[in-house]
Amino acid sequence: MASCWIITLSLSCIVCATMAHAQRTFAIQNDQFVLDGKPMRLLSADIHYFRIPRPYWADRLLRLKAMGLNSVQVYVPWNVHQPDINRFDFQGRADLLGFLQLAHSLDFLVLLRPGPYICAEWEFGGFPSWLQSVPNIVLRSSDAVYLSYVDSYMSVLLSLIQPMLYANGGPIIMVQLENEYGSYGDDHAYKTWLRDFVRPYVNNSAVLYTTDGAADRFLTSGVVEGVYAVGDFGPGTDVAAAFELQKTYNAPASSPPFCSEFYTGWLTHWGEKMAQTSTQALINTLKDILAYHNGASVNLYMGFGGSNFGFMNGANLLGDVYQPTITSYDYDAPISEAGDLTDKYFAIRDVLSQYATSPVPSPPAPLPKTAYGSVTLQATSFAAALASIVPIRSAEPLTMEALSQDYGFILYRTQIHAAPVDRFVNLTADWVRDRAVVLVNGVSQGVLYRNDNTSIQLSIEKSDVPAVLELLVENMGRVNYFDSGTVIDERKGLQHVRLDGTLLVGEGIWAQIPLPFTSKHLQQIEEAANSMVLKTDDGGRAGPKLYRGILSIDSEPTDTFISMEGWTKGVVFVNSHNIGRYWETVGPQHTLYIPADFLKQGPNSIFVFELHDGNSNGTVVFDHKPYFDYESRSLTSGHERSSF
Repeated sequence: MASCWIITLSLSCIVCATMAHAQRTFAIQNDQFVLDGKPMRLLSADIHYFRIPRPYWADRLLRLKAMGLNSVQVYVPWNVHQPDINRFDFQGRADLLGFLQLAHSLDFLVLLRPGPYICAEWEFGGFPSWLQSVPNIVLRSSDAVYLSYVDSYMSVLLSLIQPMLYANGGPIIMVQLENEYGSYGDDHAYKTWLRDFVRPYVNNSAVLYTTDGAADRFLTSGVVEGVYAVGDFGPGTDVAAAFELQKTYNAPASSPPFCSEFYTGWLTHWGEKMAQTSTQALINTLKDILAYHNGASVNLYMGFGGSNFGFMNGANLLGDVYQPTITSYDYDAPISEAGDLTDKYFAIRDVLSQYATSPVPSPPAPLPKTAYGSVTLQATSFAAALASIVPIRSAEPLTMEALSQDYGFILYRTQIHAAPVDRFVNLTADWVRDRAVVLVNGVSQGVLYRNDNTSIQLSIEKSDVPAVLELLVENMGRVNYFDSGTVIDERKGLQHVRLDGTLLVGEGIWAQIPLPFTSKHLQQIEEAANSMVLKTDDGGRAGPKLYRGILSIDSEPTDTFISMEGWTKGVVFVNSHNIGRYWETVGPQHTLYIPADFLKQGPNSIFVFELHDGNSNGTVVFDHKPYFDYESRSLTSGHERSSF
């Protein structure tokens, strides 16, 4: 492991370390939370700073404060703060300490969830993708190799947050170990190692806790000796039974009734209905929680969801079925993705205000949204995305991780022997992670998809020269939630490609072109595109293309939504910000949220990477509201073949 680290930190940590503070305590006594010697109730909600543009942190926190909350629960994603094995990042949207200080200034207490695994419907559950390039590593276990990387990361993270612990003058009253480990494994050595590693950093300055589903099968494997065990559940749960069960996993008098994840909504995958949770059912159970005995505590998951900007959405596995999460993380939370207050928000506020120990402030005014109208985009050859990249040669297709690439796409290219007559061949792959557009001589032949279609028949025209076979593979997001016994392997790309059963292998026959669509890559594409003209015969051809245009804004920009109606599947970039993925033909998300912070007065660059067919006239529309489809649509290969 490398011993040289490059660490970029916020200067806020220096300020935190010198904060003067009186004697402060947070503890558990007589089945109650006790703050500075006085019993108290946690009225909390989850908020993810990494899913919110930094200028909106205060706005979202103020909206939570006005809902009647005194605390927030906060995940910390490893892949955000250690994007490369030798580099840490705690700046900009990754400025964790800046977020904690802001929460502190607004009189929030904080429950911190530093991982190392977090789930959160976030790419790979917060694990950095580069961990998968470490030979023989076993994640979420007592494997010595894995623990060495956890040690290197968390020693930096926990040292940074120490000044923010409650007894040290900060807002952090509780620190969670791992995340719902009882749903995954029962490695006692791992759990105790993590407890013993974290405890010296936290000491008595905050309370350690675990979170698991409120059922014996989860709590039995998830609890850690000497650590406060908490359960999570949703509307309709028997609250008394859940809290009584929780007590059996804690020491006597050490089990304040607390639901650490009370679900206000739910996640949504591509091809599903947009998640909706009954407000009345939620309110009924919330009232039961708050009325329980001495006054139970609650944390709403989510209070505010946000957006999976970039390529950072996670995915789930239902058996062997891969379920990628949509770009929006609206979650049907009380505060919408764009910060709007819902009926659910005000219903929760009415209940929580009855238990608040100080007056609940009025919520901030709604943020303006603008319908900027339509913009016509010009098609550019896909070759512009490839122009600046030197292909990497290999005998067989290499995974994304083997190419030291985290996210995005890879173009795999090889040749098929010349055909003396027109013919058909069958293309198969042992696995596709996650979706591949297949082209022969630049003509789209169809799609290979991880779930249900890893073979396709190719049409090869008569020719005296070899045909060029290309597979454009999209990493659609690594799985973030792992069932018990799952072997964690989320490498991306292709493995073992065959034509009519013959393995395509041989020295240097495969060329890999990584397409990460980072800011640097986008700049290279822009420069190449300026010197390229789309061939006339490519204009109407289905297949990957780049589209560019300008959105002109005459005044101070506001939030907006880009509608992808008439398009198929791809990614949108605004002023080099990766807004996220769209999959218009599958749904349920048909608009992408663009915060004002990503825009500017004057010309704004709009860039679309479309994998199949763009809108017939190349237009996108900027609207003042989102559109989600509430009708379930299939993700079968048949539907996909008819819609790509």
